[in-house]
Order: sequence, then C-alpha cells, then structure tokens
Amino acid sequence: MIVVILFWCFVGICVLHLFYWSIPFGKLAFLNPKVLPQTNCPPVSIIVCAKDEFVNLSSFLPKILEQDYPLFEVLLVDDGSEDGTSKLVKKLAHQYAYFKCLSITEEEKGSRVGKKYPLSKGIEAAKYELLLLTDADCIPASNQWVKSMVSSKSGKKEMVLGFSPYRKMGGWLNRFIRFEAVYTAIQYMGFALVGQPYMGVGRNILYQKEHFKRVDGFSRHEHIASGDDDLLVNAVANKENTVICLVKDSFVYSEPKKTLRGYYRQKTRHLTTGVHYKWQHQMMLGGLSLSHFGFYVLGLGLLCVGYQSKMVLFLLLVISLIKFFFYKKILKKLSQEDLLGYVLLLDALFVFYYLIFIPDLLKGPTNRWK
Repeated sequence: MIVVILFWCFVGICVLHLFYWSIPFGKLAFLNPKVLPQTNCPPVSIIVCAKDEFVNLSSFLPKILEQDYPLFEVLLVDDGSEDGTSKLVKKLAHQYAYFKCLSITEEEKGSRVGKKYPLSKGIEAAKYELLLLTDADCIPASNQWVKSMVSSKSGKKEMVLGFSPYRKMGGWLNRFIRFEAVYTAIQYMGFALVGQPYMGVGRNILYQKEHFKRVDGFSRHEHIASGDDDLLVNAVANKENTVICLVKDSFVYSEPKKTLRGYYRQKTRHLTTGVHYKWQHQMMLGGLSLSHFGFYVLGLGLLCVGYQSKMVLFLLLVISLIKFFFYKKILKKLSQEDLLGYVLLLDALFVFYYLIFIPDLLKGPTNRWK
C-alpha cells in the first residue's frame, strides 16, 4: 500500500517538475536576447563594496573604470580594509577623476553586521540616481557592461537583473559551483519572465536609488548579514518594473571558491535569507525544491524496489531528456556550453545540495559577509 502511494506521489512530482521546466524555465530557454538601441544614456553610479580585497581590486577595478559609457562614477566603499587597499585607492584616484572611495571605520560601523551598512552608505553618497552594483572580485565581460545593462531599461522597467557566472577553472568543485550559479539564474530569471521576480545577485544588478529609499533601505533586515541583494529585490521588484538582461556583454564574472569549506560558508550565508522572502515566493521555490528532490529520490527508490519499473524509468528518461533540451538552450545563452556534458549528472547531484544545506536553513542566518 505504501509503495502504491509513493508511486502516485512520484507521478505528481513529475507533473510538478515538468510544469516548472516547461513554463518559467522554458520561457527563458526560448527567449531571444536583444541589444536594444542606446537612445538614452543616463548617468550611472557604479558601487563596489570591499573588505581586504587588495589583490582582486588591483586586477578587476581597472576593467570597471574603463567602461565605454558617456557619464558614470565608480564609488568604492572600503569596509575597514587593512591590506593596502588605501594605497591602491590613492593611485587610481590620480588616474581617474570619476573614481572615489568612501572609507568605513570599525568605530563608525559599530555592532552592525555584514555588508549592508557599507552599501547603504555608498548608495547614500552616490552622485547619480541610477545605481549599478557589483563586487570586488568581479570583472565585466567587456567594456560594454554598463551600456548593456542600462539599455535593458525601457518604459517602467527600471530594475535590471543581470547574470554573474563564476570563472572557469579545473575540477568538479568548480563545475558544481558554476552549475549552481546557472541553476540559480534559471530560477530568478525564469520566474521574473512570468511576472514573479523574487531575487537578483548583487554582483550584477541595476536599480534606481528611489527603489532603495522606498523600502527604507535595509532597515527591515539589517540584523542579517546577507540579503543586501535578494531581499531588496524581493521587497521592490514586480512584473511592471523588472526586466532581465541576457546580453553577453552584460555578464560579470566572479572568482569561485576554491575549497569545499569556503563554498560551504558562502552558501550558508546566502541561503538563509530565503526564509525572509514573500510567502508566495517561498511556496514557489519550495515547490521547485520538492519536485527536484522527489524526482530523483522517489524515482530511484521505486526502481530499487521494482514497483512499476517500466513506467518509472519512462518518466525519468523523458523528463531528463526534456530538461537536457532546455539546459542546452539556456547554457548557450549564458555562455556556459562546456557544462552541457555534465549537466544531467550535476542536476542529479543537486539532491545532496539540499541534504547538506537544509540543516543550515533551519538554524537561521549567519552574521558573516566574508
């Protein structure tokens, strides 16, 4: 009797999983990214927060400063760095008149945790109303990054969700990190396309200063170290004001973690913000996670006990082929084609991602931002 119930649960989960892949994710797969004509070039404030990032800033900050855009400033918010960042700042300030640095001392920051206070001070100090955010370990794909993101704005679409892949390196950890970034992008971009934007990544996002002021900045969740990007989007974004950008010049590449421990710390910090999303977004994402987890666990479990094996195997194969087809189209759009040969294996291994990080979700948020 139990195995019969589990079989029909598996069938229902397959239907649910197919719904996610055919509607929001399918819409992303068939989207045709367009470079819109640049009819308007409003001034932009690019904000970068950094804490002891001298090495990354030395390599990547010049690429941000050398963007091909009529009028912009680059504002570095230095969160009490002690690694020589100040020397680099002085050097760059002599080279670029539109570069400035805002230093945050430990005394000023006080007991405030995470990146939110430095970022809020940067937004407050920004010269222009249009804000483009990224991180200290990020490098734009080209000098057309700012143009590509700004050109995605049109009409009421004033919040632009960009893509930020991780740099390709060797090894399975790097493959999984890059796949996870792709899968996250599939979710927030796919849901945005069907009118349910719920998050963006702070490594590549553009919005108006007015959006920040409208929700009183980070005041509602300032006690949480993470969430400077997704919780703000979750509070402000809607189908009327949000758009995604898939133009490849708009991509911003980030440095991946090189150890399991570093990756684990990063993800526990990021994932614990999800419990603060709007309830409908939590339900939406919970359904996706349930369908993803159940698809593999129930499917393989039923095969092991030999119940309705032909039907179970048929559903596993058909849905996997459909997912492979959509992954192929999406990976090409995201310039991650080299993952295609591993994508179904990585998709299945994501089951362990849920098992590892669910306990941390239950424990609650961390107070680290680095």
